[in-house]
Amino acid sequence: MMVSCSPESTADPAQKNLTTFDLTGGKDVTRPISIVLEGMDNRDGSGGTTSGEMTHLGKFHGTVAPGSFEDAGNGSFIFTSLSDDTTVAANGDVLFSRSLLVFVFISQTQATYSGTITFVGGTGRFEGATGSMQIDNGVYNIIGIDDLGGPMGEYSHKGAGTITY
Repeated sequence: MMVSCSPESTADPAQKNLTTFDLTGGKDVTRPISIVLEGMDNRDGSGGTTSGEMTHLGKFHGTVAPGSFEDAGNGSFIFTSLSDDTTVAANGDVLFSRSLLVFVFISQTQATYSGTITFVGGTGRFEGATGSMQIDNGVYNIIGIDDLGGPMGEYSHKGAGTITY
């Protein structure tokens, strides 16, 4: 009798239907994801920094890319990421995302926001990640003026959706 500790098969790979095997180590599995995030705009106008907890990442820190604001009328503005936001997991893997959010100012110093965070890849186990999260309860508090003369604020939100990786 012969015993091997190798996970490799001696069968001819040409004889296998490779679509039935998980050759990606668990990739392409769609899972629920949720987030609790707090952040602050950078004084130099270059985006912001974040921290919080996210399913599949644990405690995280990250950066929000600068974005553009388009006046949508009635005191609301549409924010779109100009480049990828980064979220760094507890183990160092990185998840990239893009934001499309609608901000509604309820006073001169506060806005609420909602919208979609779309996953666009990453590093480590998040390489090639896709999916999205809905943000419905964001709060943005203006705390000052940044070096470019724009508002600088603190923000927080919760969200949920699905991620495939």
